[in-house]
Amino acid sequence: MRFDIKRLVRRAATRIIGRGPSGTIRPFAWHALRQHENQNRGLTFPEHFTGLIHSEQGEAFAYHPPRLLTPSGIVLYEGALTPPARPSGIATQEEARVYSLCPGAVAGQTCLVYCPETRVTVEESLKLWNEPVQEHPLFQAPRFPQAEHLAGTGLLIGVLGIESFYHFLLECLPKLALTRRWWAEIDHFIINGEPNSFIQQWLVQAGLPAEKIRWIGNWGHYTCDQLLFTNCLTRHHHITPPILRYVHSLWPRGDLKTASKMLWITRRNAYARHIQWEEALLPQLAAGFEIVEMQNLTPSRQIDLLRSARVIAGPHGAGLTGMIFAPIGTRVLEFYENTVPGANACFSRLSQVAGVQHCAVSIDFKKPSDIRWANAGLA
Repeated sequence: MRFDIKRLVRRAATRIIGRGPSGTIRPFAWHALRQHENQNRGLTFPEHFTGLIHSEQGEAFAYHPPRLLTPSGIVLYEGALTPPARPSGIATQEEARVYSLCPGAVAGQTCLVYCPETRVTVEESLKLWNEPVQEHPLFQAPRFPQAEHLAGTGLLIGVLGIESFYHFLLECLPKLALTRRWWAEIDHFIINGEPNSFIQQWLVQAGLPAEKIRWIGNWGHYTCDQLLFTNCLTRHHHITPPILRYVHSLWPRGDLKTASKMLWITRRNAYARHIQWEEALLPQLAAGFEIVEMQNLTPSRQIDLLRSARVIAGPHGAGLTGMIFAPIGTRVLEFYENTVPGANACFSRLSQVAGVQHCAVSIDFKKPSDIRWANAGLA
């Protein structure tokens, strides 16, 4: 085995002189046992509010293979799914849990939670894209900035990948809804991202006071007298009914009886997955599409549009996540690149949970073609 000496040295230095998490990981039960006020069984010992605050039962959901619209009709997709996901099966959902760590600390853009007294990380807060959690960059950061103390109670609602509307809507906002009953008692709402972004607009739309929002970036570091946080409520493709119920408790969805709009969610100004011949494609589809750039609209305008949609179409992208506000029965056409190996299952699964009629359409995003047959998915 080949060892990375520099990494080992940085990790050791972080343990000895660092100001953040030491690299030791323990499940929340370990922290609760260590900090519990009855551990020493004496009335004169300092009181702690460390433990489980609230939990809600999960719910299983059966996923079916993605439906692919082809010139000869609808077929079930049989190719590889990316990132790796099963084409079908019964998905389980862990309990939704709200934890309290007293005192508690949160560090960095990935919102790593740890105990500031022991510097031990809470396992339930860890999530990375492509690396084992034991290799978290903060475990090799001996010069990580000293924490800023936030007096009172903080609520961590940040998630990995929050800059994507998909992860924000389906992973961050459910945390907000789950903890809504305690908003009045929260002194600080801690979230990764940037102020004056779409994230702040949606948080304010949800009812959070802007003056209580605390932003945490790559070098952000806070301690709180009491820190509330949740477990990971869902995984990348693992959306289940409770997740949508949380979001719909903030903003209910529309009614198909009054829905009339046909929305084309464009990515013409996006850095990737833009259909370069979009202007030639749209005239081939049924007339009546309204072209919308979701990122340019206020949250209230986005929600209103999606509530009134009977058809939603566009290239694979985060804007399609808004299908959860559309009425049950709305038709969704997701265009994805046939030049990219594999298909992404996230919107197929989301549509099944949301009760909308989803079909994927495979085309070349660069080379124009005749796609008039795709109108069969709009009928």
